[in-house]
Amino acid sequence: MDKLNFDLDESAVLRRFDRSSPEALLKSIAREIVNLRRAQAEFAVKMEVFASLQAAADRIVAAESDARGASHPSRVVIDAAQSFNGSMGFYELEHDPEGQPFRWTGPDPRFSFEFFINRTTPARFVLRFGPLFSGGSPLGLLCFVDGEPAPVKLQAATTCFEAVGVLPPRRDAGGSVLSFVCPQMASPASQGHNDARMLGLLFRRLTVESMPEQPALAPAAGPSDAVAPRPAAAQVAAPVAPERSAPERAAPAAQPVAAFQDNAFQEISFKGQAR
Repeated sequence: MDKLNFDLDESAVLRRFDRSSPEALLKSIAREIVNLRRAQAEFAVKMEVFASLQAAADRIVAAESDARGASHPSRVVIDAAQSFNGSMGFYELEHDPEGQPFRWTGPDPRFSFEFFINRTTPARFVLRFGPLFSGGSPLGLLCFVDGEPAPVKLQAATTCFEAVGVLPPRRDAGGSVLSFVCPQMASPASQGHNDARMLGLLFRRLTVESMPEQPALAPAAGPSDAVAPRPAAAQVAAPVAPERSAPERAAPAAQPVAAFQDNAFQEISFKGQAR
């Protein structure tokens, strides 16, 4: 997002307006309004995340009396077929033409997961999801771990997208709250369907797994055997080629994420009201 100006000085605001012509002035005013609305929307989403975190904390505190004394699991899998609380940002369970379960996120952009997992070491999570109902790019997906912004890497799998990130380690053994904000929302009503729901992305599965402890670092390399540092991984990875049988191991050239959603997701289409 572009840096927004929040000047309280009226003269400073007026200086940003282009008064060279009536049309230019209108465009300047419209740009100012759009920037303010973008900021308002971002703040509203953050407030929703924090409100959800507080509600989840209350539920977790109540549940911890039962969980205390028992070790937390090192792996958690949450899929669309499981029971979901409506306040978590998901609609009712649906199935695609192949019978696979999924849930649309909505009506708000935010959706979240609450779970217990061993956090004495970092825990890697993978959110697997299908297309955004709007047909837009998922590159603007935001992630929050226990209410704090967290980086997430997007990559294309064979028939879906994956958002990959890490829960940082912590001392306490409480529950974890993982939240996401969908970059775009749209309604089936805009496509002529008798359905006024606001839909985000098509959720399939969330997998969270504690990472093993890292071994102690080796002594620093000397000048003669120093190893050049590896470049940082890109934020958007190339699509993962599908598994093939032995006679046809060769995979076609990887397609960029934007192109991937244009073909592989065509088979998953809106089917009307949730069952």
